[in-house]
Amino acid sequence: MKMEDAIQRAVTLLSLDEIACWQVAELPGALQRGASLGAALPALQRGAVWRPVQTEALWDSIIRGFPIGSIMLMPFESALGQQDMLLASARTADPTHMLLDGQQRATAVALGFYAPWNAQAAGGAPASLWLDLGAAPSSERDFSFRLVTRAHPWGYPASGERQRLALNQMREADRAFREAQSAAVWHRRPPVEAGWPWDSVAPVPVAALLEASVGGGDGAALAAVLDRMLPHWRLIRTHVSGTGVLEELVQSTSVTDLLARVRQTRERYCVPAQTIPSLLQHGPVAADDDAMRPDPTETLFVRLNSGGTPLQGEDLIYSIAKAIWPSAPDLIKRIRNRFFSEARATLLIARLATVEAGQKEAPAAPDVGRFRRLVHGVGSALFRERMEQYLQHQAAPLFEQAHALLTGRDFGLPTVLAAELARGDSGRDIMFLLLRWIERLNAAGFLIDGLKATQRARAIGALTAISWFARKPDRCVRVLWERLAATAPDDLPEFFCRKNLGHCLRPIRNEAPLLCLPPPSAIRAQFSARITQPRGSGDGAFSNPASGFWTNWSWERFVNQIHGDLGDWYAQALPHPQEDSGELQPIETRTIEDWRDLANTLYYARSLVLFAQRKSLSEWFTDFDPTDPDSMDEMNRPWDMDHILPSYYLEKRHGIPQIIREWHGSIGNLRAWPLDANRSDAEMVPMRKLSDVGETTQAYGMATGEALREASFIAEVDWKYWETCTPDPSSSFSGRYLALPREHGECRKAMIKAVTNRVLALYEEWYGQLKIAQLMPTCSVRGR
Repeated sequence: MKMEDAIQRAVTLLSLDEIACWQVAELPGALQRGASLGAALPALQRGAVWRPVQTEALWDSIIRGFPIGSIMLMPFESALGQQDMLLASARTADPTHMLLDGQQRATAVALGFYAPWNAQAAGGAPASLWLDLGAAPSSERDFSFRLVTRAHPWGYPASGERQRLALNQMREADRAFREAQSAAVWHRRPPVEAGWPWDSVAPVPVAALLEASVGGGDGAALAAVLDRMLPHWRLIRTHVSGTGVLEELVQSTSVTDLLARVRQTRERYCVPAQTIPSLLQHGPVAADDDAMRPDPTETLFVRLNSGGTPLQGEDLIYSIAKAIWPSAPDLIKRIRNRFFSEARATLLIARLATVEAGQKEAPAAPDVGRFRRLVHGVGSALFRERMEQYLQHQAAPLFEQAHALLTGRDFGLPTVLAAELARGDSGRDIMFLLLRWIERLNAAGFLIDGLKATQRARAIGALTAISWFARKPDRCVRVLWERLAATAPDDLPEFFCRKNLGHCLRPIRNEAPLLCLPPPSAIRAQFSARITQPRGSGDGAFSNPASGFWTNWSWERFVNQIHGDLGDWYAQALPHPQEDSGELQPIETRTIEDWRDLANTLYYARSLVLFAQRKSLSEWFTDFDPTDPDSMDEMNRPWDMDHILPSYYLEKRHGIPQIIREWHGSIGNLRAWPLDANRSDAEMVPMRKLSDVGETTQAYGMATGEALREASFIAEVDWKYWETCTPDPSSSFSGRYLALPREHGECRKAMIKAVTNRVLALYEEWYGQLKIAQLMPTCSVRGR
């Protein structure tokens, strides 16, 4: 066979319509064409992962006639399994080919043809693509294509999708959507079908343009299509234009030119598709478990994707699992109450499937090589059977109970903290321990909802302590796993207790995996002795803002000089040398190291701020749930961390003591605050910030100064310090007032008291609510 003939047989030119029909059953204004190949998505493939800006740029390239690369196919093989594409409501009927490379581009093409305003898509559309008729060309694009998604039904800022609309813009958009569609009803976030790009001039669905381009090709044709597809289109208004602007542009001559270009593109634009032979002649080689080789199709897929969005680790394990259990994606997606992606859920399920009854050591999370051996190697039948049982029956109840434990009741975590608890390597281990504990509880006849409130609180307390205050979270999990394996069924409800967590406080190679967590009273004694009432107070010290105490104070001395109450607690809490077979450092050295590490961790512990403000966060942002699978990859948090005393009064100001700079940067001076309420003057003093009520704060239910302070987690007893930590704002004062002790010394003292008291209050809220004292050693000291 000649080379030219081979190339001609292997390469097919596909139209945009032919690619789109893999996912969109009824194309708008479909062109009459002959039978085309039908491509299915192999289970091994990942899902749609492109960012909106990538889809928008691809369509700009298409309309301008730029090539978008080729697609790679292979003959259909049922053994590879199938999964749904993003827009497909059902898998391709009688597919002829498998789509190996180009899924993201194929989906981006299909989004242009996708019209979610029909009964089949109602309420469940993942995205819609629009074109802003009123946007001027930019330096990078001639056409302003705009994607709206389930997580962002109002779209992204015109400047780029890496940002998000301000919260007040989202609310304005929601009002406009409701005004235009009075019969529509939604509770949290508007559905894709209800929205349009808010930061635009005259948005119109690309699907309407495609249909109108072959159905008349002028403004009248476009208006007729919009009347049928989007009956409320004449009521569309945006952030920058009112109703009527879109209708005016639809009737303009520029639209006729645009539709002619769209039709020409639709008729002439082609994407080359290369078809390669089947790769299934040989499966994985399992002669030697350690030399397990991947399936050739898997190898090709990984190599093809190495130039795009990388596929590795958990994502690759998930792809391999989908190839073996094609139903896995559907089964995992049904688990609505989870904290992580389908890939991480699959990894946790695989890890649970490797657990043997009574196993004393926690099985390691399988890497890609080990997972291949588990599913293809010697003895794989048992593992496959266990995986299928988890996927079909056992996983969902475990994840749902974990979600209920971590986010339910008065002491539950805000969803953002629950999601963070499950992230990263430490989150993977912590969630594995939690799921295994719940699994054993269920086997013993206990459910999470049936546990006592103190038992649930201690469980959350132990898990957050490991996540937020452990030196080595993975070691804590290993230690607790051994205790869990040795716990009798009837004792499982009390598993998270002082005795078991105490094993995490024992040094391993002279370092305890978990920090000892003193009671707030002992830390308060340290703060008092080393800050507000230090020795030498008789000759000034803290009480004299011009004394040497202020200029000489250092964080290093603060963490290395321990007050008696705190030192006594550590002396009793830390394991002594005779209690352990290994050599331990002197108790004094370990006390300083533990306190130093705790103080440094506490300084940055923003999780404590979010925990303390959990009630306000849940009331303000009812539609923000990063544990929701539909939005965990897209939603950005709708709040900022706001410095209560603004940085304006410290930045580039000379002569301010280090003690003030240190505590200003701590969590004691931070609050979580709504983005649209946190755009105030950078000079606004706490006196005003914590008492002045405006339209925006009232929209969040804060109608009084007391409500502002409660939402900021500031006790009324400490309000006097925040109120006086700056000079009276009714008269002008120097921006460097903190460097002027003789004029404004009282402000210095108030600022330190306000911030340090709030650090203690944040710690105490977590410590008390989650029963941390019941997890730490019992000590009889004055600070108790």
